[in-house]
Amino acid sequence: MITEQNERLRNALISTQEFLHNKGFGWHYIYKMNSRVLNEMGLAKVPTIEVVADYFLKKESVQLALKEIGFDTNIFGMVQAMKSKTRKRPFVVARQCFIYLERTLNETGYKNIGKLIGGRDHSTCIYSFEEWSKLMSIYPNYLKMTEDLKQLILNKDDNSMSWMDLEEMGIEVN
Repeated sequence: MITEQNERLRNALISTQEFLHNKGFGWHYIYKMNSRVLNEMGLAKVPTIEVVADYFLKKESVQLALKEIGFDTNIFGMVQAMKSKTRKRPFVVARQCFIYLERTLNETGYKNIGKLIGGRDHSTCIYSFEEWSKLMSIYPNYLKMTEDLKQLILNKDDNSMSWMDLEEMGIEVN
């Protein structure tokens, strides 16, 4: 059910999309801007890279790895590290977890997931998704991590709209 507030949000986002598109911005940029705004307002259930980064940042091994490669030991540094080309285990694990959650919760295409994590190829995302699935089936702690993050993401926005609701309102999300 679309409320009056949601209708105003829809109109604002559509006019912003049209304005930016007319100014020459690509749809990928506009999508990123929309998702950032919707997440800050608590209106979208998406496993943002920030939520995954924050979860892994609490681990001491991750903080040590961040210091080792010269990134800030905060959420911004963690997101940068996840998007970087580094193959250090803590960042690979966080990246794979994000890919798995983005794919399962939002059914985002591998190509789009690759764009979200530093321009990686879709085949890298496929491999990461399959690797994380395999790790969850073998190690209970990986399954628990994934379930904890799913709960964190889904409970974060209990009264929020999903991407399906946004698409029904005519807001482009791809």
